Formats: sequence, C-alpha cells, structure tokens
Amino acid sequence: MPEGLSNSHYLDAAPPPRFQAKIRGGGDASTRSQVALCSCFTWFDFSLCCGLMTSEPKKVASAVLKEMAFFEGLSKRCPDDIDILTVLGDLYTKAHRYEEGLDVDRQLVRHCPEKPLAWYNLACSQALVGQRDEALHSLGKAVDLGYRDAQWMLSDGDLESLRGEEMFRTLLHRIAG
Repeated sequence: MPEGLSNSHYLDAAPPPRFQAKIRGGGDASTRSQVALCSCFTWFDFSLCCGLMTSEPKKVASAVLKEMAFFEGLSKRCPDDIDILTVLGDLYTKAHRYEEGLDVDRQLVRHCPEKPLAWYNLACSQALVGQRDEALHSLGKAVDLGYRDAQWMLSDGDLESLRGEEMFRTLLHRIAG
C-alpha cells in the first residue's frame, strides 16, 4: 500500500487526499492524466498502478511494463478515453514499442485533430519508425495548429532523424519568426 494511505482510501469514490492536493496544485502531466482517469477505474486500481512508480533503475523497466499492461486493460474498457491513450502512447515509447505507440498516436489524432501536441507526438512516433516524410508532414500540421516549442524540437531525441531535413529547418524558422 502506498505510504500515507489507509485501506478506506482504496474504496472511496473521491481521490485520496494526496491526489486531491495534486489536482488542486496542478501536479505533473502524468499525475494529472492519471487522476483524470477516475471515471474508468477504481482508486484501488489506480493505487496499484501508482505503487509501481519507482526511481530504482532495476525496477523502472519492470514498472513501465506493469503500468503499460494496466493502461492496456483500461484502454479496452475505455477505448476512446484521450487521457488513457495519451499515457499508453507515452509508455509504449518508453518501452521502445514504437509501432504500438504509432498506432495510439494515430488514434489520438483522429480523436483530437485540432490539438498540436497530438500531431507533434504522431510526428515523433513516425520518425522513430523511419517514416520521415510522414513525420515531417505531421510536424508541419502541429506547427500549423500552433505548436511553438522550437527548443524542444531541437532537443527531442525522437526527432533526431529529421534534423538534417530542409523541411525541419523551415518549420523551426516558421516557429521563430
């Protein structure tokens, strides 16, 4: 059981106190996404997932795989939940399961075609599987929709294969100016 929680927290309809504080205080993106999932699963399920979080290197890979299995199960129960798909896509990428991450990012773009970050993530997945032309197109769509973080584009390892492309430099120029 995660530290600071009692058994009663697992069965409550509301989030446990430590997650309520993160909701009010913003928390990190992963926590906000996970907290937003409460309509699809119980806090008992959620706490099991969060109990897998660790900073010990030997346990990280195992924790990612367990968390991935957890979110795969959730995605079967809530196949159109954007937050679940977002977390799952990120986990696939962390686990180097790029084709599966690409499938998830395609779903996210179908659900949220107006979101620049969905297109950016699709571009990253496409670049990781060697689809450079498609990745540049998706990255262009992200920029068209308002993506503006040129510094991240330059440092994002997922886009490494695109940095030598003229179109990549053109997109950076559009963001800067």
